[in-house]
Amino acid sequence: MSRTAAVSAAVLVLVIAVVVAGSSAGVGSGSSPSGSGSIVAASPSPAPSPLGSGAVAHRPREAFGFLPYWSMADWTDSYLRYDLLTTIAFFGVGVRDDGSIVKSGAGYNAFMSDRATTIIDHAHAAGVRVVITFESFGTTHNKRFLPNATARARFVTQAAALVAARGIDGANLDVENVPAANVPDFGQLVGATASAIHGADAAAEVTVSTNGNVSGAVMAALAVSNGADRAFLMGYSYRVGTSATTGSVSPVSAVGTPLDLSTSLDLYGAASVPADRILLGLPYFGMTWPTRTAALHSLRQPDSAKLGKGVAFRPRTIATSGPPDEAILDHDPIEVSARYTWFDAGRKSWYQTYFDDPQTLAVKENLAIEHGLAGVGLWALGDDYGVAGYWETLAATLGLGPPYVAPTASPPASPGAAGSIGPTGTAATRSSASPAGPPGTAAPTLP
Repeated sequence: MSRTAAVSAAVLVLVIAVVVAGSSAGVGSGSSPSGSGSIVAASPSPAPSPLGSGAVAHRPREAFGFLPYWSMADWTDSYLRYDLLTTIAFFGVGVRDDGSIVKSGAGYNAFMSDRATTIIDHAHAAGVRVVITFESFGTTHNKRFLPNATARARFVTQAAALVAARGIDGANLDVENVPAANVPDFGQLVGATASAIHGADAAAEVTVSTNGNVSGAVMAALAVSNGADRAFLMGYSYRVGTSATTGSVSPVSAVGTPLDLSTSLDLYGAASVPADRILLGLPYFGMTWPTRTAALHSLRQPDSAKLGKGVAFRPRTIATSGPPDEAILDHDPIEVSARYTWFDAGRKSWYQTYFDDPQTLAVKENLAIEHGLAGVGLWALGDDYGVAGYWETLAATLGLGPPYVAPTASPPASPGAAGSIGPTGTAATRSSASPAGPPGTAAPTLP
């Protein structure tokens, strides 16, 4: 059986039986960094007003960016490219078991702050929609919330009221870890939310965030059929900190893990999610692991080594502190990912970081165009702060600017094997010398 046929059969069986595996751990939003400062809520005055249908900016493709509360800072407004984005989704506001929304905490306070009001005003002036993300995470929570009709009704009432009171343009529902039995309840929640928000504002937009697995594809199809305007395919976290084989968190074609972007797009097609309703969500984060060797896709160090699991990596740390000492930057041409590799003499271990830079994002963003999708999604705005090329690459994808060309690096003192790929798949040389490792270990090379 061909891969496409196998995918179609898997989805068909699950749709008919309505037996959907819960959202897989890890194929979801990147975690928030610790130690983020709190934002004190303020009563905005005057309140923004939502965009009318004639005021929404129309671009060749959509660009939907999540703005998490931990990236709400003095620099955020000047950092945002209102000329490129089509939707900004504040992240996020929680939902309790009884359906009431959480009107406290860092996410809600950031959303209600004067800083957020400034962003909303500037976004609206540029024709950019602003929505709020409602978070419903965890199997136990969703078992209590989703099947409870009274709780769902309470959420819809409160969510629609918050959207109207804040003068924004809709909502994003990020419902993760949904038990199989509650998938139909999820569909009812989406339908009721879309009906309430669209009824109050015909120009508003309701989106859902869904995983890149079989259950995510089925949930996306169900959401769209119940009135959601867009399904944000979370095309990331295919690997997490506990993954045995290291590599991209968003591989185009995976090595050692069953899911990747190509498979996810096949799954969504097999589930009959209309292509023009899909946003391909891509990561501005990556992962760093202690690895057994310097080889591409090396196994993670075992737990017995007591070096810890993988941890999230955000490119903006490069702008503030630079890459690790003696790290090699190269590219994985199979999964399409940038990679730092270095040897930590103190810990006596290799380390590898896989992440997307502008070069690899260009390839992945263009998947949206090749598949006729509505556009691209970004998790998360601000994770690229201070690093050149991310906005420029998005502009090129949207047809609003030339392709980004990275500055030419100095020739390496000891060139390694060819190991980077560009948007066209061409090879390039390593950007620096190979780091010194323990005796008898090879420096990282690519096939």
